[in-house]
Amino acid sequence: NNFSTYLNYQILPELKFTANLGGMYSSSKGKEFYGNLTSWGAFDNGRAVIQGQQAYSLSNTYQLTYNKKFRNRHVLNAMGAFEVFKYEFENSLTEMGNFKDEATGINDISKGSVLKRVQSSRDGNRRLSYFARANYNILDKHLLTFTYRIDGSDKFGPGNRFGQFPSLAYAWRMSEESFLKNSNLVSDLKLRASAGVIGNERIPSFRYMARVENAFYGGELGLAPASRSNPDLKWESTGQANLGLDLGLFKNRIVLSTDIYYKETRDMLLPLNVPSRTGYFTEWRNFGRMTNKGIEIQLSTVNIDKTNFRWGTDFNISTNRNRVTKLGNVDFIPVTLAGGWITNIGRVIVGEQIGTAYGYIFDGVYQIDDFTWQNNSDPNIPHANRTYVLKEGVVAVQSVAVKPGSFKFRDLDGDNNITVDGDRTVISRSAPKYFGGISNNLQYKNFDLSFFFEYFYGNQVFNEPLYRLGGAFPGTWMNMSSDLWFNRWTPENPTNEYGTTANLNTTANLTSSYYVEDASWLRFKTASLGYQLKNKWLEDKGINSIRLYLTGSNLFTFTRYSGFDPEINSGNPMMPGFERVSYPRSKSVLLGITASF
Repeated sequence: NNFSTYLNYQILPELKFTANLGGMYSSSKGKEFYGNLTSWGAFDNGRAVIQGQQAYSLSNTYQLTYNKKFRNRHVLNAMGAFEVFKYEFENSLTEMGNFKDEATGINDISKGSVLKRVQSSRDGNRRLSYFARANYNILDKHLLTFTYRIDGSDKFGPGNRFGQFPSLAYAWRMSEESFLKNSNLVSDLKLRASAGVIGNERIPSFRYMARVENAFYGGELGLAPASRSNPDLKWESTGQANLGLDLGLFKNRIVLSTDIYYKETRDMLLPLNVPSRTGYFTEWRNFGRMTNKGIEIQLSTVNIDKTNFRWGTDFNISTNRNRVTKLGNVDFIPVTLAGGWITNIGRVIVGEQIGTAYGYIFDGVYQIDDFTWQNNSDPNIPHANRTYVLKEGVVAVQSVAVKPGSFKFRDLDGDNNITVDGDRTVISRSAPKYFGGISNNLQYKNFDLSFFFEYFYGNQVFNEPLYRLGGAFPGTWMNMSSDLWFNRWTPENPTNEYGTTANLNTTANLTSSYYVEDASWLRFKTASLGYQLKNKWLEDKGINSIRLYLTGSNLFTFTRYSGFDPEINSGNPMMPGFERVSYPRSKSVLLGITASF
């Protein structure tokens, strides 16, 4: 539930006081019971889970606004404000098993004799902000804006809780100048420039403090150091400079907006591994710098504008290039993702962008001719049971006994041996080269039609399900794709595109470009067809209008990516382009009716 209230008081004709109080409160409770005859309860002889959580936030803002016009030429609008924000969250969970009596189910979990889990947690943070803004307007031609913020957060140590973030923006509406004001071609022309700094405190609470967590040793529950304290932890800041142009032609039948920007992020907030000799695993630090630069272009056109028919188009395209410029005194930090069989997936590297997978370059498949085999006295020995030895001159993989059908990798350092230090490189980049969308809106009499396409171009995904479903898994309990099964390497099908199955593909679980795919996509995102019904009979019944509509979402996706959905996100900002069998977006079609009275 959300709530808000405000108070306005006009102190002077030019000066107004405003007080705002707002907030949110949510509470939820979940109950689950699985009897001993269900698949989820059979193992525990009945299982019950009760979980509840509560959260609330409060914000209180006091603001003074001054608005004054001077000599009919100058307009000053100034604002000063003070804001307090508070957030609290807590949850609890109890799970019981081994129910002798299931008659009361979830309503009496004390009948479970085995306590499986008890958990509780609480989180909260507070923020204090002072901010001021001044807008100065001269004849609606020259627009100047100055903003200054001071933000404080208890997520940082006592000596570093406040950050200062100024910004300045200027716009020149050239179309109001005498040399353009009466132009039949140019209806609007504005040049914009801005520069400023913003702050980031979006990290978990209390990470500047040392933390301990539960640990088991010898079957006994205890506590172990987890995250080391860092009282110097402070705000991450991003400075940005922007240059933009807005252009309207032919009474704004054509409107073009273009922005060029450059950002530099300093003191990035990251959880980093620390040496085990410290007694801890990680420490939150302000670590490194990163730049982003790009171009954003938006074009809107009114293609046809007749009495009974109108057609408009909106198109946008953007590009962004980020680059890590500093990582303290190291050249890279590793990126690992838990929960899979290929976990050491990437690196954050000085000089490269965020989201790079790091591994070997796939270079085909080992063939039988690459080996000699020691059991050649008996040609009836099955291929899988032979003892193979690489021929002299064939590139080997250090510490791995490769066999025919195993993946080959490119020997980058030329030492005839694939090694961890010498032959790994950047094998994928998560960020697209270009992205954007195009929409069309048409109206004919009472009919309206709109459709929107969205696209990403040049992004790559590390598709780990190719390993899970690729037959290389060390066992037979996982499914296998039909593509691999019918095209896999065998002595009778010596392909260089697919490896063999099961335990023979000894190099399949190494991070390599074999699993990297182009994930560019074009998606028919939405389409809507509607009909507006209006007539005197409806008006006599008190109905202003009725609209019938048919809307579809995620209708088609055009891509070469072999996974369920190319628009994935691993949840890790250091490696967003990593697929771990993510659920695809659902396609939906909705038929509806709306009425206004």
